[in-house]
Amino acid sequence: MFWKKKESVKVVGDSWAVYSYTYGEGMKAVISFDVDRAREDEHRGYGHSIRVIVRIPLVGRVMENGLPVRDEFPRLERFEGGLLKALEKRSADCQLVGRMTYGGMREFVFQVEDVKGFRESASKLEGLAGDYEIELREEEGWRFFDEKVSPRPVFWQQIGDQAVIRGLIDAGSNPELSHLLEHVIVGDEDTLSKIRDDLGNNGFKEISLRDGCLVMGRESKLNIDDVFSVTGRLFDYCRDRGVTYDGWGAAVVK
Repeated sequence: MFWKKKESVKVVGDSWAVYSYTYGEGMKAVISFDVDRAREDEHRGYGHSIRVIVRIPLVGRVMENGLPVRDEFPRLERFEGGLLKALEKRSADCQLVGRMTYGGMREFVFQVEDVKGFRESASKLEGLAGDYEIELREEEGWRFFDEKVSPRPVFWQQIGDQAVIRGLIDAGSNPELSHLLEHVIVGDEDTLSKIRDDLGNNGFKEISLRDGCLVMGRESKLNIDDVFSVTGRLFDYCRDRGVTYDGWGAAVVK
């Protein structure tokens, strides 16, 4: 009799994105996540959350903002590779849906069907851990992913900013040179007229206002922190006034 070989489980999805934010006094968090899972209106299956928390020794290996130094990333990648390999070998039915790096830690966020298989795989991580401290935290449901990993609307704007910057650089733009970013706001014309005057008094210049669409320009280098410091504020500013911030574009600058 021939036994059918158990099919391997796909632990990591195909579509991922990343965003970041600051908190406290100069601390920074970087979050990468499964885009398809974040966009779901309703999650199906994988109703048990398990986080594998890696604590990095602080001295010489973590910067003041809480993120690892550059030389630490290969160690974290080796740990992740070993963890995923162990889960795949066990065919533990689970999905990696997020990575959170902050405060001298990296958290791997999984949604799990095969809880027993996951725990058995995770119990064999000592050889991979080196001098990392490893902790598992568990809870039912998708609450942690939805509240702590999945981006708030303003961070989708940051992700969009990254895509536009990549597109400009791929087209030949020099990110160190100043670009005129053309910010687009959509809404009723009375509100847009007031916004035009307000932004005009705060370093923006009018490019056009017609058919419910206001375009305001402002100079910036193609640095995500610089760009998002403006687009994030515009996103909230427009939301509070009942209009929509619709992103930005720029010409290639070489």
